[in-house]
Amino acid sequence: MPALRASAAQRSARRRRDAIRVLMASVSVTLVLAAVTHAAAAWALQDLGRRSRCGVLRALGVGANAPGRTRREGALHAGAAGARARVAAQRLVVAVEVDRRAEISAVGARAPRDVRGEASSARDHDLGGAQGDQACAASIRATHRAEYDSAEALAREARDHLAQADAALVGHPDVRTSGPLHDAKKELAEAWCTLALVRDDPLPSPEDLAVDVAPYCNGLAEAASELRRQLLDRLRAGELARAEELMSAMDEIYSLLVTIDYPDGVTGGLRRTTDALRAVLERTRGDLTTAMVAARLQGAIEQAQGAAGRE
Repeated sequence: MPALRASAAQRSARRRRDAIRVLMASVSVTLVLAAVTHAAAAWALQDLGRRSRCGVLRALGVGANAPGRTRREGALHAGAAGARARVAAQRLVVAVEVDRRAEISAVGARAPRDVRGEASSARDHDLGGAQGDQACAASIRATHRAEYDSAEALAREARDHLAQADAALVGHPDVRTSGPLHDAKKELAEAWCTLALVRDDPLPSPEDLAVDVAPYCNGLAEAASELRRQLLDRLRAGELARAEELMSAMDEIYSLLVTIDYPDGVTGGLRRTTDALRAVLERTRGDLTTAMVAARLQGAIEQAQGAAGRE
């Protein structure tokens, strides 16, 4: 029976490692695509700005590329072209002041009221992120108390809160990607991953939780840190085999997250979270090693005492 339990534990650990590797491979591909998209967008904006500046100069008749001019003519008549540009700019300002003054005044009177209303609406919807954050914290506490049904119910409640807030804030990307809602997405991933690791269930994917890859990776790192508490509880209960399984899961998660080396703007500060996980991992490794050595020493003492008693 001990051999069968050990074999089952090895198969479970192997399945968990395979699932983590597949999941993190998809995460790496998604982050690469995000970085490439970010670089392409930046290049397109730079090119658009350069083309716009060139078009304005040609329209004003300034520069070497102006129609009907050579470089020498552009140099000889640069002063005259600059004067024409200043006159055109002054005429444009005058036209705007004369023709658009009433319209701009109306916009100026309306803008503070509209901005205030939109900000208030976004803040009200963002409260769903705070509620989801509270439900996630309660779910993690229930997981540590081995109240798995309650933990899953709270995690589902948090996912519903975040889904509603996320849908309501589609038109407010500044609030949607920062503040309590962004932090709550990380907490949601942490709650579900902690529950899956403790119950030895398959890890949920970012698509299952409807969160982005960056908060998911940060939540997975936080879930690995939460396993330290479970490991210490198992050590106090004398369950060294289960403690070793949890340590193996922490090690596997760290080994995969440390390979994701992208800018913090893409990963949401994953490097700092991974560094914090490394410190937790090393402390936990030391505690587990001490407990295992103490258990072996106690076993040797008991064996020696038994041998002496038989003699």
